[in-house]
Amino acid sequence: MPQTLDHLEDNIRRVIAHIRPQMLEKVIENWTSRLDYIRASLAVICQKSYLECKSSETSNCIANEQYRRRHVLRMQQSNMQPDEDASEQYATRLEDACL
Repeated sequence: MPQTLDHLEDNIRRVIAHIRPQMLEKVIENWTSRLDYIRASLAVICQKSYLECKSSETSNCIANEQYRRRHVLRMQQSNMQPDEDASEQYATRLEDACL
């Protein structure tokens, strides 16, 4: 057990000096391999999230269009003209959902 800070520093230097270059190379290779794996995993996760988001947006777009059509059909069945403001609102909602 080192008694002083100088002794501790000497011990650390001695241990570092005994580390072989091949071991350091293996450590670097190991970390590089792990980082590559992490990057690949993150790419897959990001890709899945993007596709799920796009799928959800498409579903919302279809649902909004169906909602608009039902509204227009109800108005036609009741012999009423669809409200122009409401039609514009539905069109805006549909455009926003599909972008």
